[in-house]
Amino acid sequence: MCYMRFTTDLWVFAWAIFAVPLSYGQQIQVLDAVTGHPIEDVRIYTETQQQISNQNGFFSTDGFGKSSKAYLSHIGYESITIKTAELLNKKRIRLFPDTQQLNEIVLSVARSKDERKRVSKQVAIIGQQNIQQMSPKTSADVLQAASGIRVQKSQGGGGSPVIRGLEANRILLVVDGVRMNNAIYRSGHLQNAITIDPQTLARTEVIYGPSSVGYGSDALGGVVHYYTKTPKIGLLKPWSVKLSHSYDFRQLHTNNHIDISHSNKQWASLSSVSFSKFGDLYMGKQRNHGYEDWGLIPTYSKNTKNQFYDTESLNPDPNLQRNSAYDQLDVLQKFVFQSNNDNQWVLNMQYSISSDIPRFDKLAERREGSLRYAEWNYGPQKRLLISPRYVFNSSSKWLREGTITWAYQNLEESRVKRKFGSLSRESQIEKLNVFSLNADLLADTKQGVKLAYGVEFTHNQLQSSAFGQSLQVFNDRIVGLDSKTPISSRYPSDGSSYTTLAGYGDYRLDLSPKSNLDVGLRLTHTRLEASWKDQALIDARLDMAKNQNNALNASIGYVYRPSSQWEWRGVLASGFRAPNIDDIGKIRENQGRISVPNPHLKPEYAYTFDLGITRFFESRKTYIQFNSYYTLLNNFIGRDEYFIPSDLSTSNSETILFMDEEVITQANVNLGSARLLGASLTWSIAPVKNWRYAGSVNYTNGEIHNKETPMASILPFFGNHNIHVECQPFSLIITHQFSGKKNPSDYSWGGEDGLEETPLIDEGASELVDRYAGAPSWNRFDFSAHYKPTPSMTIGTHWHNIFDVHYREFASGISAPGRSLMLRVDYEF
Repeated sequence: MCYMRFTTDLWVFAWAIFAVPLSYGQQIQVLDAVTGHPIEDVRIYTETQQQISNQNGFFSTDGFGKSSKAYLSHIGYESITIKTAELLNKKRIRLFPDTQQLNEIVLSVARSKDERKRVSKQVAIIGQQNIQQMSPKTSADVLQAASGIRVQKSQGGGGSPVIRGLEANRILLVVDGVRMNNAIYRSGHLQNAITIDPQTLARTEVIYGPSSVGYGSDALGGVVHYYTKTPKIGLLKPWSVKLSHSYDFRQLHTNNHIDISHSNKQWASLSSVSFSKFGDLYMGKQRNHGYEDWGLIPTYSKNTKNQFYDTESLNPDPNLQRNSAYDQLDVLQKFVFQSNNDNQWVLNMQYSISSDIPRFDKLAERREGSLRYAEWNYGPQKRLLISPRYVFNSSSKWLREGTITWAYQNLEESRVKRKFGSLSRESQIEKLNVFSLNADLLADTKQGVKLAYGVEFTHNQLQSSAFGQSLQVFNDRIVGLDSKTPISSRYPSDGSSYTTLAGYGDYRLDLSPKSNLDVGLRLTHTRLEASWKDQALIDARLDMAKNQNNALNASIGYVYRPSSQWEWRGVLASGFRAPNIDDIGKIRENQGRISVPNPHLKPEYAYTFDLGITRFFESRKTYIQFNSYYTLLNNFIGRDEYFIPSDLSTSNSETILFMDEEVITQANVNLGSARLLGASLTWSIAPVKNWRYAGSVNYTNGEIHNKETPMASILPFFGNHNIHVECQPFSLIITHQFSGKKNPSDYSWGGEDGLEETPLIDEGASELVDRYAGAPSWNRFDFSAHYKPTPSMTIGTHWHNIFDVHYREFASGISAPGRSLMLRVDYEF
């Protein structure tokens, strides 16, 4: 009996020591199902108990055994309900990001995730649902959904975002953590954003103002960070197929898209293919601006690669902008592999290729009343990205978690042109290889403290070539080409390279439950080398150029939340842009002016003060927000007169003879200091249930100090507002966009703004400001509707430019599309 009692007491003691902690004191970790990172501040509760996960994602199940169900919730993630018995058998549990609540999580600032209310910078988030409702034709069009952004276009395949009066290589484009800006991103208009398929986007974030601490050179006006979709591991449905088809009945634009996803316990895959066919654009017919002939196309060039016409052809419909059509193929393949909860690998492969893209504004350019160019095309634009990414968790104090991103980009672009009256076709070809490595790390800090740090390395290797060929013509057919003759290449002809190395740190401290402070610092080294083989063709002084620079950038931001209804933000930040190969070594002719190399450029710097005030109402989704900024630019780079003393091809020291034409020489130079200031008002209000009224208005002003002349890319006053009605299964959106006028005297003197693209008012005037009217004001209404007859099917329609208004976006060389109706069908199975 004593033995049995002793044995029983021993079992009771053992159960008390071991079983109770296992049942009630178990530690479970909550992880992000996409990134594998631990999730802090997850609320886990039952009918009687509540726990909060710590900074490593762990929580205790003490007392949970008394309840039948447990609930897990966190802002930015989908809430789940799980049986308590099932929960107690797990060591880790994963939550998937919530596409709606994720708008309160910012991924891009300091290259790490943070709550939006703790971010001091102005940030716009365009979620996947917003993108689907917009039905954008390109990823440049996606940016129209963010306040304060306009997209410039010079041709059908165009799309250059303008943020806070800065554009092109002063705006940094990033895709999945990899910088797209490279050594030949120019200061003029760009179209590289269109190489990202909008159908593959999970979200897009826009950071306004200098962001060089996190992203380095080029992030003066802001950062546009595109995030593509990532397949999910461990889904109950292993296979998923999504089909999409859209058709624009007037603009003849078609898009066909397919996504195939596979999910396994340890790996997942996403395969995506899109093919888009863009027709020639019809402009609007209602000329409320009063200029009856502006933008009309009475004649056009009918020339192709194989067809030859020595004179311009009559356009039966002058409202049809012929030579604006093109095609594009986009492919994305992603693999995710997760061997355990602390290690995840992602292989991201993207490929984009277009057909020839006609440069519409050049093909419409006239000299002495006649079209100047018979051919002017961007050759197929190619972009290949191969990017492995490693995401890991660690128990080290200085390394709680991290992301290491390798990337290789292979890019090719070309320009092919021929003038009327000439058989000589000129081709310029640029081939660029870009290698990069980013390590973005987080330290293990105490509650209310965040320390992010990292390093970045990039290397650009460019080969630029150019040649001319004479056409062999028979009966209006091009039957052959003569041998290639070397001509001036666009960039240094004997090769060039551009390398950067940087390290950064960003520290955020919660001063109290109502306020937080963040401080960032980055040191960047850049090195550029270029050499020319044909120096005598432009500037006999050129042989080699080297340019090295170091830049130290800092930012300090403060957020104060006196109550749940008010939020104040203030930021002091610096940014820089080191001269790239396009700045220093480009040769380009436009409108009788030629840009020539200047190897003596210095970096330009931006110093900005931002102030933002937000008033929230029922929730953070209902608000009115005011933002203002003042930016001082030092060593501002812009075009100006530039003399080549060794040139004797003309008697005028201000001109040279180029391609048998006398042209004025200019170059990028450091113009001294300049200033930018602006303000925006953004709102989102829900007056009644299922109705939302949102919009923004924006003002920008900029001036170059020592010349007292306007800066380029300064947008006129503009804005938009919309009414969104959601009544399942229907969704309706009415949008109104508008822009004020811009006077000729407010255009940049370097020609970047394209004053000659505005209405002609006095052909005989000697000065451009007297010859052209500047950009007229305009406004446009759009309507879109979506119907979801089943959970797996969505039918959408978009009625663009309802009143068929004719207008042009500021600095654009092509008229905006007129009235058109697009139908889109999405189906998932």
